[in-house]
Amino acid sequence: MNLRAVFTVPAILLLLSAAAFAATAGDDEKEEPKKSYLYEWTDEKGDVHISDDAGSVPEQYRQKVRKTEVRKSEGENRNSRAREGAPPPERGYRRDAEEAGKAEWQGRIREWKEKLSRAEKRYQDLDEEWKTLYGRWGGAAYAPPDTKTRVKEIQQEMETVKKEQDEARNMLESVIPEEARKAGVPPGWLRE
Repeated sequence: MNLRAVFTVPAILLLLSAAAFAATAGDDEKEEPKKSYLYEWTDEKGDVHISDDAGSVPEQYRQKVRKTEVRKSEGENRNSRAREGAPPPERGYRRDAEEAGKAEWQGRIREWKEKLSRAEKRYQDLDEEWKTLYGRWGGAAYAPPDTKTRVKEIQQEMETVKKEQDEARNMLESVIPEEARKAGVPPGWLRE
């Protein structure tokens, strides 16, 4: 048996195990970082809360919490900027949520403005028809029965449309602004 061969086999085995250990140690560094999540919930006052710790979500809101994964690039940028002493960038998810919230509130305003506009147009049309019918006969006393019936229908419909107008104005001037105030919505969001 060659003495050199005896000493080189353990040396080779030692080198191979060291190389294998180094390779697996390098794999640990290449592993994907743990996923980060943000947890968003709205309390009973309408205030929106965001946390990166699931344990900080109050128990009564845990079933309604919205879980959002933080994108890797954002986390990497935030960590590298923190090391450099730079302030963290504005988070894209916050901008997206703000834009969605703003669009939702503006959509509600737009919807009620359209309802008010349709009701005002309908009221004007009914008023014109009512004036035309009365103008044609010079008053209710001289109008034929079918015209009198139509005039009563118009008056009832005008009352209904007037209630629709009042409801739309109330929503636009009181209800939605008050709900927005309670939810902490910036006043500018209610303007288009």
